[in-house]
Amino acid sequence: MVDVSAMDGWMADFGEWVPLDALYADGRESVAAHNRYPIDWHALSTEVMDELRPNGDWVVFTRSGWTGDKVVTQIHWVGDQEADWSPFDGLPTVVPAMLNLGISGVPPVTHDIAGFSGGPSTKELYLRWTELGAFTPYMRTHQGGKELLDWSWKSDAETSAHFARVARIHRALAPDFQALAAAAATTVAPIGSPPVFSRDVDRPDLRAIM
Repeated sequence: MVDVSAMDGWMADFGEWVPLDALYADGRESVAAHNRYPIDWHALSTEVMDELRPNGDWVVFTRSGWTGDKVVTQIHWVGDQEADWSPFDGLPTVVPAMLNLGISGVPPVTHDIAGFSGGPSTKELYLRWTELGAFTPYMRTHQGGKELLDWSWKSDAETSAHFARVARIHRALAPDFQALAAAAATTVAPIGSPPVFSRDVDRPDLRAIM
């Protein structure tokens, strides 16, 4: 059995559906409870971690959701994108997905760097996706569905150096992300803002890194 108390958090994957013939312990039918299920699923993680870590020193990120889900979640990621350039479910879909989450009242967002499904990912895809990760509130890698074949930060020296550089950029942006997250906690304003919510941020110290 896993000792959950030793964990700092986890990925609360799935939660998008229940079988149509399922019956809840409280008597609800699956169809009637379908949209509510993600909230129940995420509330369980929050309840467990609140009990084990009442000081709030934990993190759980999720992918499913419904109206009101933000009350019981922390960070959402935008799903299992294909490890390619497809405009239907590849790298180009990540930014619109993050912006849509933001303006839908879900400010803290992330994504799988280099995607998850399909693949294997390529070097060029990995380099470009890590750049996007640097300007995402939570920069998070993923081995992908073909982890032995997918490109990664350690696949060659150039990629390792590139990853180190963009990680430094992400770290330098930490004060800005923290300020935006603090504002989002009270206003629900997006952390990753579409142009209509654009903010002026003067960070001359980033020029030396970039």
